[in-house]
Amino acid sequence: MDQSEPILSHLAAQFFSRNYDYLWLRAMLEQAGKTKTDGSTLITGSSHALNGIKENCWKRAFNCSMHSQDIYYDFQCAKRALDTAEKGRFARCFIVMGYYIAYQDLSRSKVS
Repeated sequence: MDQSEPILSHLAAQFFSRNYDYLWLRAMLEQAGKTKTDGSTLITGSSHALNGIKENCWKRAFNCSMHSQDIYYDFQCAKRALDTAEKGRFARCFIVMGYYIAYQDLSRSKVS
């Protein structure tokens, strides 16, 4: 057994735990973009959609919601999925938002 294996395993676990939201959302967007099922459903939004929507209510649903998403980010997720999927694959697109959504605008945020 290679001695670097435990270190790599630890680093991978650390990366996945620190970037879970990004990795999960990226995987969902990739799956949505590759769907071959006509009449699919796209769901995006904040934690209300992430925790409160049952995807199995539709034939094929992709929940691209995540905690702390704002309306701009929701729109960008929906746009990416619709732009990458074959035309006509999605029959429904839900952008779920809470009452507080008008007070969030992450598109204007800055990283210092």
